[in-house]
Amino acid sequence: MLFPKSIIRFLLLAVVLAAIPRLVSGQDLSKKISLNLTDATLKQALDEISKGSGILFSYNPQQIPLNDKVSINCRNKPVRNVLDDLFKPFGITYSIVEKQIVLKGGKKKSTDPVVKEELKYTISGHVTDSLNGEVLIGTAVYINGTTTGVIANTYGFYSLSLPPGKYELVFSFMGFNKKIVPVDLNKDLQLSVPLSMSELQMAAIVVSDNDQDDWRDNLRAGMIKLDPVVLQQMPGFAGEADPIKSLQSVPGIVSQGDGSSYFFVRGGKNDQNLTLIDEAPVYNAAHLFGFFTSMVPDAVKNIDIYKGDAPAQYGGRLSSVIDIQMKDGNMQRFGMNGSTNIFANSLVFEAPFKKDVSSFYIALRTSNLGWINRRTANNSSLVLSFSDFNSKLNIKINRNNRLFLTVYGGMDRYFIKNPSILRTYGINWSNNLGTLRWNHIFNNKLFCNTTIYYSRYNYYVQIWKELSNYWDSHIYQGSLKTDFSFFAKPSITYRWGLDLSGYESNPGNIRLSDNNTQAMIPEVSSYTSGSSTLYFSVEQKIGKKWFLNYGVRQPIWRNNGPTTVFYFDSLYQVIDTVEFAKNEKIISFAKIEPRLVVAFSPRMGKQFKFSYNRNFQFLQILSTSISPFNGIESWVPSGSNIAPQRSDQISLGYFDRTIKDGYVFSAEVYYKIMTHQTDYIDHANLLQNPLLEGEVREGISNAYGLELMVRKSMSSLTGWVGYTWSKVIINTPLLNEGRNYEAQWDRPHNLSLHLAWTNNKRWKIDASWIYITGQPVTTPVGFYYYNNYSVPVYDEIHNDRLPDYHRLDVSATLTLSKPSRKCQHFLELSIYNLYSRHNPISLTFNKIVDDNGNLVLPSDFSNPPTISPVTTAVAGFIPSLTYRFRL
Repeated sequence: MLFPKSIIRFLLLAVVLAAIPRLVSGQDLSKKISLNLTDATLKQALDEISKGSGILFSYNPQQIPLNDKVSINCRNKPVRNVLDDLFKPFGITYSIVEKQIVLKGGKKKSTDPVVKEELKYTISGHVTDSLNGEVLIGTAVYINGTTTGVIANTYGFYSLSLPPGKYELVFSFMGFNKKIVPVDLNKDLQLSVPLSMSELQMAAIVVSDNDQDDWRDNLRAGMIKLDPVVLQQMPGFAGEADPIKSLQSVPGIVSQGDGSSYFFVRGGKNDQNLTLIDEAPVYNAAHLFGFFTSMVPDAVKNIDIYKGDAPAQYGGRLSSVIDIQMKDGNMQRFGMNGSTNIFANSLVFEAPFKKDVSSFYIALRTSNLGWINRRTANNSSLVLSFSDFNSKLNIKINRNNRLFLTVYGGMDRYFIKNPSILRTYGINWSNNLGTLRWNHIFNNKLFCNTTIYYSRYNYYVQIWKELSNYWDSHIYQGSLKTDFSFFAKPSITYRWGLDLSGYESNPGNIRLSDNNTQAMIPEVSSYTSGSSTLYFSVEQKIGKKWFLNYGVRQPIWRNNGPTTVFYFDSLYQVIDTVEFAKNEKIISFAKIEPRLVVAFSPRMGKQFKFSYNRNFQFLQILSTSISPFNGIESWVPSGSNIAPQRSDQISLGYFDRTIKDGYVFSAEVYYKIMTHQTDYIDHANLLQNPLLEGEVREGISNAYGLELMVRKSMSSLTGWVGYTWSKVIINTPLLNEGRNYEAQWDRPHNLSLHLAWTNNKRWKIDASWIYITGQPVTTPVGFYYYNNYSVPVYDEIHNDRLPDYHRLDVSATLTLSKPSRKCQHFLELSIYNLYSRHNPISLTFNKIVDDNGNLVLPSDFSNPPTISPVTTAVAGFIPSLTYRFRL
């Protein structure tokens, strides 16, 4: 039966009208839904929303990133809000057209949620320790679940610019509980955040972060951060934690050995390392001939180590920068701690002047070596002592201005007193420095620090102390520097600055109370120098996988009068002598130092790094020995006879923390060429010699090596193992008949192992073992007799080596008090060189064997017996018991 057309039209209209309410209700964006999707594609998310709400979507698949991953977790949330949150990172807009939700304007998801450049607000502030108000250097600040973030600078300041919206801001710092702060960003915001210390302190040296925030590895490539918590746990000489000697556990850094704080980084000399205390240089960081470091360990807040690829704000040395920041002082409450053992006593005070506004920190250390002082055969007495003083004042003037004043002084004395003739002789040295720093925040993106500092190092050889007869060498430095940091956006930071410095150096002169005798001694001229340095650098993130740090530094060095300059011919004979008046220019140097670091992370937890670095050095040590026991050091500037040293270094590295949970592996190879490296002619006279620079010869040094490290930083047993294979070859055309020779610090194999165990209650046990190839030495290849004297015959430089060096140190720390007690007490038993290894520091051939088989110095050569080689070691099995307290 056929229906009239009017009836058919009526039925079709009825169907349509019946469907309209459903369609309208299907696009009701106020309807509430619940979803729980993790790592789903955008297409899957749209399908689930359609199922749950009845909404129909219309879009062009070429414009919408349907395969990008998203996560949704909501409960009873309006569809409109769900869509807004879902589409915001993609820049997708939508509208209702003919009863459908039409999507348009979509772009591929950026690695950064910032898609609108026209409007941004900035979050800035400081990150501090909630317990004492200390700023936390290097805190990671980032948007939760993204790669958008920054690293807090040396003063704990951060700045992060983002478009308006709601964010979860994460603050993460090693050893502290991570904090997540919700932020509704609709204007510029100042947000300072305190973090609380975690119960489990991770005992590890940070080469790359062990957190899940992989993007931070890019920012920290090439820098090693030594946590003071780790420093306190590592076994040290006589129970004393040592910021400098602990560096021997870091691949690429080789220590001199017992009785020395000297260290050598990637083939460089010991004077090619820049050690800074709150930005001021320390020229001799040793106590007691290197057994201790010249700073109170408890006063150290942070140590950053750069092995040759330092950022552009650092310069003046070829091999490394050891940047030590001291504690600011507790801004919350009074605190005190101290320690005592048979070698040293220390005491620390800190407190606020006004809570959260100003504070002070004072640390004292004195030696406790009276029991070593003893009478010698001629009734003389040996006197050994050292002392340290650290202090710091910290003042918040207002929200945008802050002052820091640091003062440090250290002194060593090694004297022999002869009471029969009332004569005291020996050596003593001192370091003194002070820094005044002003932090100023111009706005929420521009940070500035201005520093004035003074550093002074004196070295004395006391000939007759009671008569004021002594030999003195010193170097003084005063500087004014200012540094700017501009946090343009989360992916790029600009840094630039200026440094103006003046120097006075005295290579060494004898001072006698007898004027007639003084007049007969030639005077060695002092040096007056100045430098000005400009630098500019950029830290830039490119997407998720690339990080760049590039910049340039331009130092200008100038030597001025008054002084006397000797000019030499090709045979190092004096051909001219020129007197320069005060402030008269002698010579100047202008150099360019490019810096580049490129890091690539192909996937989470893996990273490749390339770096290139050029450095110049205008100050060097002239010394008769690299041993602190028998060497006399003089700091002299580059000039007419000594050219500035130069180094060019490239390195390639790989870092991986995906091999196993809690483990980090790193491997790095490097090659470094250094020119104008100083050495000396045979039997060089460096003491009281006006023609000192004529004793110096220059050469080229090539250094290369492989550095490996595996670190475990989770569970009750932590630690690391590091291995370095390296070579350092020198060629000085006028020495060793022009042949290559190994540097005295060439130690091809360097293996270190550190383990730390704790039961998280009362006991901590630590052990460190190191092995280093023996030091090169020059030994005779034969002897001949002349007028009854045995005369050694030498051939090549460094043709032999001392025995290999190895040592095991252990310590056990017992917490005596309950964790709830306000005053904590600790007892530490430490053993240096547990198996009493005889590690020689020198080899001599000037001793003979007497009739009883004893080695003695010869006094009668009428019937010379055979000369016997003798090695000397300075540190055997040394136990120590240390008591510590902390209030």
